[in-house]
Amino acid sequence: MDIFLLDSSFRNYKLIEKYTSLLWTDRFRKEGDFELVLPIGHSMLPEIHPGSWLGLSESHKIMKVDTLSNSFKDGVALCTIKGLSAESLFRGRSIHPTAPPTYNWEGSRHSSYSQERQDSDGAVLRTNLFRNPRFVTSQLASGSSSNRPRYGSTNDTNTEIQNSDSGGVTINPKTTVNDTFMEIGSTTSLNSTTYGISFKPGTWLGLRAEIEIKDVQTGTLNPKARSFFSASRTASGTLTELVSPQAPNVSGEVHVVTWVTLIPANATGYMIRLYCGASKDNGSATWDRLLVVRGTTAWETQEQLDKGYFDGDSTYISLNPREKFTAHFDELIDEVLTRRALNVPDSARENLPMTLGHSPETTAYTTLSPLPVGATEDVTFEMSPASVYDACVDIAKKFDIGFGVWRDFSGGALHTCGYNGNYANLSSNPAGPLVLSPDLGNFFNIEEVITNKGFYNVAEVFGKNDQRTVDLRNVEGWSQSQGNGTSGLARRVLVVDANDIDLDKYDKALPMALQLRGEQELLKTIPEEVVDGEVSWNTDHVYERDFGLGSVVLANGYTQTKRMRITEYIFAADKEGSRSYPTLELYDPDKNPE
Repeated sequence: MDIFLLDSSFRNYKLIEKYTSLLWTDRFRKEGDFELVLPIGHSMLPEIHPGSWLGLSESHKIMKVDTLSNSFKDGVALCTIKGLSAESLFRGRSIHPTAPPTYNWEGSRHSSYSQERQDSDGAVLRTNLFRNPRFVTSQLASGSSSNRPRYGSTNDTNTEIQNSDSGGVTINPKTTVNDTFMEIGSTTSLNSTTYGISFKPGTWLGLRAEIEIKDVQTGTLNPKARSFFSASRTASGTLTELVSPQAPNVSGEVHVVTWVTLIPANATGYMIRLYCGASKDNGSATWDRLLVVRGTTAWETQEQLDKGYFDGDSTYISLNPREKFTAHFDELIDEVLTRRALNVPDSARENLPMTLGHSPETTAYTTLSPLPVGATEDVTFEMSPASVYDACVDIAKKFDIGFGVWRDFSGGALHTCGYNGNYANLSSNPAGPLVLSPDLGNFFNIEEVITNKGFYNVAEVFGKNDQRTVDLRNVEGWSQSQGNGTSGLARRVLVVDANDIDLDKYDKALPMALQLRGEQELLKTIPEEVVDGEVSWNTDHVYERDFGLGSVVLANGYTQTKRMRITEYIFAADKEGSRSYPTLELYDPDKNPE
């Protein structure tokens, strides 16, 4: 096999003859590498230096030199040259949000019934059903001190007063009655929809607020003191009352009260109270920063609460900002490459000299397969700040596709894209189905490896301020049969140190950051089933003609026949001759069916 030094336009410039040995590896979804050994004094050595590009006659991949080392052993002086394929160029380009995520209200802050937190792309993350979470005075009860602080209503008298400003609503008990509270909804009809908040029967509701006890509450207290309280009524008149956990009765402290509760499916009216619960001159309470969210399950609702409070003045600055890329799953890599490496807005110096799409000379074996049924919709992939290379590898692993850079032999032009290898085991292949087998004399020196060493199915993630348990079964993209159980002997726990994530003072977003870290670490441990072997150089099937990286073939090992995907192709040459080695990984048809 011939290896060439390339010119600045990536065309063959000079043939490197009389080399001692060569090892060249092309990879499906990662950068390739090479090792070329030349005798010291070789005529081409003065022209080879870090940054030089090399090409191989059998491959459309190209490699960039990054290391030269000289050695003298057993009376022989040699120079070893190493480097990486062109995909490594993407390590020098970054994924990063154009701006930190900013969350905005939909509509006017104090008049919209729906308050929505959005990301920087305008996608709604969640909604605060309560339209006045900081309790601005004009939106609460006004007038005489006998008015109950009722949200949306001012005509129901009670024996308490409230002081209201942008810092919350204060309930100051002024009589011996301990039934003191701030109310959302009507005590008569329990029809809260008339007061600007939609409570849908049969759904889960999550509440979060801060309560400050001005003075220790003493004497006779309402059992619901320092708590959320809900009441629902059915058409027949049945009344159901529920109470949340209580905040501690400690003077001067601010506590967060959270509660997830189910609105009865047969409820015809519903209301909520934020209780003080003390009697005359006995420990006022200030409620502030009210969050009301809706979910379909208790878990989902709790997840929304865990993301923290937000209002119209809140701007969320993430220590772990994420950039979104949206496209079909097999086009996500193309989207990343276009936006962050090939056509970076307002930054021409960032753009690499490549064309998006396959090299015309390689189209035949890199043709994308049809999208699987049910996967024709766009998907969104989020990336924390990282290199474009890492983003492409993560996408490729998740969706079982590849990405690469190829050159045209003739013109030298570089092409890049995400791709899916052809199905070389199909009868439609021009050379017929590709079967590798010792019986056929084209597959030998076989090594079969089946291992779950290093596999974990549960991650316990520990941050500075919180911790999170992540179950692999709930991680999107996990579809393999192994690890379906996560209890007893099947449970394999990975401890993840996430002390580098500290979001405590950034809008309580820590739980989600820990969740994402756990998912990332678990996916790195997914078990592999691999078959390695040598392919006879005299086979009728030719690399980059009848099959290539990503091709699915039938591999007959010593104990089993499997549909395998070619994830590496290795070329080796030394004094013993030339050889080629594919690396085959078990193909999962559920991820990418024919």
